[in-house]
Amino acid sequence: MEAEALENASAHTQEAFETIFSFVPALVLKSALLLQIPDIIASEGPCASLSLHQIAARLPTQTPNLDYLFRILRYLSARGVFIQSQADDNTSEVRFSLSECAKVMYVRENNLVSLVPSVVMQTHEVMMAPWHHLHECVLQGDHAFEKAHGMDIWGYGKDHPEVNSILNDCMASFTMTAMKQIVSCYRGFEELETVVDVGGIEHVGGNMFESIPQGDGIILKNVLHDWDDESYVKILDNCYKALGEKGKLILLEAMVTNLKAPIECPEILGDLVMMAHGNGGRERSEQEWNMLLSKSSFYIIKIMGHSRMHSKIIEAEKLKIM
Repeated sequence: MEAEALENASAHTQEAFETIFSFVPALVLKSALLLQIPDIIASEGPCASLSLHQIAARLPTQTPNLDYLFRILRYLSARGVFIQSQADDNTSEVRFSLSECAKVMYVRENNLVSLVPSVVMQTHEVMMAPWHHLHECVLQGDHAFEKAHGMDIWGYGKDHPEVNSILNDCMASFTMTAMKQIVSCYRGFEELETVVDVGGIEHVGGNMFESIPQGDGIILKNVLHDWDDESYVKILDNCYKALGEKGKLILLEAMVTNLKAPIECPEILGDLVMMAHGNGGRERSEQEWNMLLSKSSFYIIKIMGHSRMHSKIIEAEKLKIM
């Protein structure tokens, strides 16, 4: 039995260690992005391939550690961020170019869909700390971010301008990508004259828990997942009051659709992000969206969005009261 146990353990060792060290790729990627290595390579052209010394010469120091730099680039090449190759002149010097993914996602300069702000935010020490408190959430029911920092994420951002800037940078970047996807497949705005973007970009003072400006369309993009069910219903009740009889409620939110691996169902991963960083928020299934919308006298008339979109478009109208 002992030999069989050892054999089984050996068979699962690689899988287990991949999980144990799953934090490594993001943090090593962060180091490369803070050094602006993808931008350094991209600045030389779309097909550029630079040597280790050429990359090092563009770093903001006179004495970069070439050994450390090589080991970071080698690892990220194995992860598919960079492409490692030998020089064309048959010398022993290694060269590095950008993968197709890196060209789109990890170059920051002049790139509206860059994920660099997201990497910087999610790997920031402040945002990493709450993950160490998830077990306490199970045992005590408190919120992980407050356990780590003594206040919720909004209060922390208010008191720490540097972190708030990182949060806003990430949200702006994410919004740019999300809205490009949404306007490419949704035509529901065309029939509306006044659209109220709750929690978005219109500079109108107010509190969405108290009242919302009137309009014939109200849009909430990734707002409701920040809140628990009770708060969620308060916001939707105010949306109901602000909309006319034929008004349209447009929600842009993730929707949990299955229980596959997180890489195949990012909403499951996103739900844990809300658990770590939120104060009661969560990602919800279609059944949960239907249930909570009905509590505020709305019903879903349409759900749109392809599988690669982080947020689904949920279009709802007021229930007709007879």
